[in-house]
Amino acid sequence: MKATQLNLFSPQSTQSRCANGPKARELSSELLSADPEAFEEYFNITRKESEAHNRRLYNIERAWADFLSRPFLKRLL
Repeated sequence: MKATQLNLFSPQSTQSRCANGPKARELSSELLSADPEAFEEYFNITRKESEAHNRRLYNIERAWADFLSRPFLKRLL
C-alpha cells in the first residue's frame, strides 16, 4: 500500500500528523500495521517537517539577535 493511498496529504491527515494526541498516535499505529514502508515514508516526512520548523525558529531567533545587537538600538536602550 502506498502512502498516497492512505491519503497522508489530505488536510485532515496533515492536522492529525501535526497534532500531539491520540489521532496522531492512531494514524502512526495504523500505518505501521498496514505497511511498514508507508510508515517509514510518513516518519521521514514528519521528521523533515520538524527539521524545517526548527530551522525557521533558529532563523527568527538569529534575526532578532542580530537586530537587537545593532549599535543604534543600543543607544536607545
